[in-house]
This record gives sequence, structure tokens and C-alpha cells, in this order.
Amino acid sequence: MEVWKGQFARIDLTHKSFKIDTLPESLLKVYLGGRGLGVKLYFDEVNPEIDPLDEDNKIVIAAGALCGTGASGASMASVVTKSPLTNTICCGRIRGYFGTELKFAGFDAVIIEGKAEHPVIIFISHQRISIKPALEYGQQVTSKTEKMIKEELNDRWKALESFILSVGPAGENKANLATLVSDGLLLDGGAGIGAIFGAKNLKAIVISGSQDVTVNQGEKCLQSILTLKNKFNTSPYTKEYLPNIGNGFLLDICLDKKALPANNFKSSAQKIPNLDGDGIKNFTQRRRACFSCPIGCIRFSLEKQRMLYLDYESMAGFGYLCGIKTIDKIAELRYLCTELGLDVLNTASTIACAMELSEEGILKDVSLSFGSEDIEKIIKQIGKNKGFGAEIAKGGAHLAKALNRPDRFMGVKNSAIPPFEPRKLWGFGLHLATSNSGAYHLNGFTIIEELLGIHQVVEPFKYQDKPALVKQIQDTMAVLDALGYCVYILLALKLNNILPFYKFCFNTEVNIQELLNLGERIWNLERIFNIKAGIDYNDDVLPKRFTQEALEGNVCPLDQMLPVYYQERGWDKWGKPKEEILNRLGLKDAKDKDRP
Repeated sequence: MEVWKGQFARIDLTHKSFKIDTLPESLLKVYLGGRGLGVKLYFDEVNPEIDPLDEDNKIVIAAGALCGTGASGASMASVVTKSPLTNTICCGRIRGYFGTELKFAGFDAVIIEGKAEHPVIIFISHQRISIKPALEYGQQVTSKTEKMIKEELNDRWKALESFILSVGPAGENKANLATLVSDGLLLDGGAGIGAIFGAKNLKAIVISGSQDVTVNQGEKCLQSILTLKNKFNTSPYTKEYLPNIGNGFLLDICLDKKALPANNFKSSAQKIPNLDGDGIKNFTQRRRACFSCPIGCIRFSLEKQRMLYLDYESMAGFGYLCGIKTIDKIAELRYLCTELGLDVLNTASTIACAMELSEEGILKDVSLSFGSEDIEKIIKQIGKNKGFGAEIAKGGAHLAKALNRPDRFMGVKNSAIPPFEPRKLWGFGLHLATSNSGAYHLNGFTIIEELLGIHQVVEPFKYQDKPALVKQIQDTMAVLDALGYCVYILLALKLNNILPFYKFCFNTEVNIQELLNLGERIWNLERIFNIKAGIDYNDDVLPKRFTQEALEGNVCPLDQMLPVYYQERGWDKWGKPKEEILNRLGLKDAKDKDRP
């Protein structure tokens, strides 16, 4: 089978066993890989009503379909499960080399089920799988875990060619904000997945492989890759901004357009000296890239053998939402989150929520004003899931609700809103309200058009055009996730630019609409899962701060946009997919499918 490996591994932690099974080519052609394949496999095997921390919950890790082909920017793998933070289906994205190495090891996907009696590590290599005890790894931070595993391999080259996905103390202690780490990089959009690893006593997955990934028309694929690289070299975002600053270049643009929030979204941010793109550029003297990526947007510095990584999320989250004013401190806080295995966006936002509640006198047991240096102590408590940190570890929605002020948490479906201002970016606000995994930006990155205007001009305060835009971008992101592409390729490319490579790789003609149908299929399958899990149109909301409290004369007109969005999606007025949409997408049986 070209491109795909055509098989997956089912790993049973309870019985310390595994089975290798085939994946029908017909299934792979419909869902490709990554998020598409992961969502389909998970949907078919897990009851949506399950408690996420129940041992019968499963984890699906699927490599993007183009991982290992050399496609520029295509190295992502998706981790699909049900998050304890949101109670929705969720998809975390693994950057770096892990997804490609999964293909090199001979698998398109891995399904992990059951629960180990004691902490274990899964080793996957050349279609060989072993489950080994890991008692000595308990409560180790992620960098120490990776170091110990590589030392245990006792082979320098094998260590260099092995890639690790691990959980930190936060996940082991089942904090809802816990995520996973691979090669020093936190998952994108994986809040809660770390707690599931912890509940299963799964400390890490180590993967290495040496199989080739073949394509149908190799020479033409290579020519297509070179053509796309030239496009990356013509866009200032992929040629200059991302390599020199990383995604932190968005700080300057958001500050200029007053789309960067401050103090838990109470106001638009005023620039803090050094907390901008130049600050990141000066602080981070090194950069690195994921597999087959010509951009290299990961900006970091090395200090005492620690990788201090800075990006938009940490600068905007800890810096502007929480009021930390020094770049060194922000880098330390982000490093601490990586060591403990904590999602940066949700950790920063939950702490910002606590800060507002404290300043209002509602949170009485802890004094925590904006800019407080106690933030480091609280993050450490979150990692242990003890003290006040245990309340934060449950997420901002839980904290605010417990204090009878749910309106003070800036999130959707219990997941924190990324630090972009919905009152200035209306399409972004609509996306957040309708996102299947709770508020998350990279599965509907309208910023590309609303803020940057890369491919089209978008009127900022014209709500009539936003529903169609949001649907298009959501479907596009689902396609990229299925293929394994990073979202940042859209700063230089359009979706149709990848069609030639797709054709040469799979030996199949495909048009834009067919690809978007794939994205639409993934989005609707996630929606059906959530509805069966009890998440419905009542959860497609924004905090009142964005819809009722004007910022410079603007609120986000969600009520006007949401019904039109449902119509664009082919859903009824209650946000349920209609029969004709399900039939068109080949999901006729999904709606009434008997649950496992």
C-alpha cells in the first residue's frame, strides 16, 4: 500500500499485550490519517458517555497521512480521546518527529486501552512492541523522563533516533490541565490528555523505526516539494517572521490592532516593554524545526541545559493575561509547565481568572493579584494537584463556578479562550463558541484572515460574512490535521497549492471541494460524538464579557452569527446535523450507531 502502512497496533495495558491489525484502504482514503483517522477509530470504539478517566476510555494516536513523505510542514500526529477538562472529544497535536517516526515504525495509528497496574512505558520499534515497568519514573519531570529513557537504551545512536511522548507529574496526579510533552514540546490543544495517561499508569511511549514511506511518483513529488519551498521563501511570514520570532510576531500585530487582551480579558493590552516580537527575538538565540519543515519557528534559548522556549501563547497568557512583566520570568513559567506537563493556555487563563476573583474579593483564601510572583508557587501546586493548586488543576470553569461567579472564567465548554480578543475578531468568537473541543484556536484559525488578511480581505465588523468564513477555515484545519500539516503553512500557501503533491503522492486526482468534504466529515463526526456525550447547542456560547460588555464600543454578535452558521453547516436550529448532510458525507449510520 503506497504512502500508508495499512495497519495499526492495539495495545492493551491491562493484559500487557498487543495486536497488530490491518486498516482497510477504503477507510484510509475516506479519513486519510491524523485527526481524521483518529476521530473515526475513536468514534467507532468508545461510548461518548464514558468518564474520561475510566479505564475503558481509549487513546488513539494517528500519524498524519503525509508524515514521512517529505512534504514541507507535514509531520504532525494527532492524539484523540475524550478530555476530562471539557468532557468533549479532543485532539492534541504532536509536533517534532514523533508522527513521522510512527510511520517509520510501520504504523498509521496506535490504539491504547485498559489500565496498567503500575506505571509503564510502551516501546514501539520496527513493528515490535513491548510494555516495560517504570516505577522509577514516577513523578519525574518530562525532561528527566526523556533523559532517563535515553540513558536506559544504552545505545547512543538508538537514543538519538528514538522519540518520546511522556506525561509529567501533573498528568500522573490527574490534573485536568495536564497534557503531554514530546522532545521538550507541549502538545497543541491537548489539555486533559495527560490526566488520561496518568489514569492508565502510562508514563511514556518511545518510538523508533527504519521503514521507508513510499509515494507513487517520487520525482514529481520532489519537484512539487521544491515548488512549495519557493512559495515559503516568498512570504514574509514564513521567510522572515516565523524563523526570526516564531509565532510571537503576532504579539506586535495584536497590540497594534488592540486584539491582545489583558488581565483576564478585562481590557485591551497596552504594550509592556520587551514583551513583544523583538523581545522574543533577543531572548531566544536558537531555533529548531519539526521533521521536513523549511521554516523552523520554534524559538528558544539554552540555559543550564534547559530549553527555554517562548511563543505567543506563553507571552500573551502569562505576560498580558496574568500581568507578568518580565520576559525571563515568563520563560521560566513556560519551562515549568513543560516540566510538569501542563497546558500553557489553560494554566495561564485559569490563573488569570483566579487573579480577577482575588482582586474582587471573591477568592478569599488566597491573595493573588495580577502580576503576582506567587504564580510560580501555584503552578507547582497544580503539578502536585494539592492545596490551592488542586482547585486550579480542575480548570477555570470549575474554580469560577465553585465561587458562584462562572462569568469570570473566559472559556467555552470548560476550555480557556486563547488570548485573542473576540470583540475585535468576530469570526474567531464564532469559531470558539462552536469548536468541538472547547475554545481552541488552531482547529479554526480565523486569525489568518481576520487579523493578517493572508488570502482574502475580511471586514472586521461585518458579521454577515463570518459564518461561511468560519466553516471554511474549520474544515480546512481538519484537512490539514488529517494530512499532518502544520497550520502555519497557510501563511504562505492556499489549500489548492498542495493538490499537485497530493496527486503525485497518492496517484489520485482530488479537488478542493473533495478535500473540504473530508474536513466537513471530520467536523460532523466530532459533533455527533459530542451530542451523544451531552454537549449540544446550549454549549455553543461565549462568556457574557464578550457578548454584553462592550470593548471600545464593540461586542461579539454571536446571536446573529450562530443561526447562520448552523445553516451553513446544514444543521437544524438546535445544532444537530440534518439527515441530508450526514448522507452526503457518508455518515448516515453514525447518528444512530449502537455504542460500544
